[in-house]
Amino acid sequence: MTIAFSGPCVADQPPFFVNSDTQGTLRLDTSALQLVKGMTGCAVNVQVRHETNGAVDPAYASGGDGVEGLQARSFATTLE
Repeated sequence: MTIAFSGPCVADQPPFFVNSDTQGTLRLDTSALQLVKGMTGCAVNVQVRHETNGAVDPAYASGGDGVEGLQARSFATTLE
């Protein structure tokens, strides 16, 4: 699972890889989030993505060897 941040105060960086606990809670140490020099906060968009790959039931096969799945949710928040 990855979490990506975008906004005018967020420096370009790859998404963060995170794992959920047994209750499905995601925890991210935001000290790793790099801000643009001179900025202390802004409105940001956060995207949480979960990608999977695996075998497919032959009844649903479409000529490929496997199946890919993607769940993605975005939300807006403020970094201060």
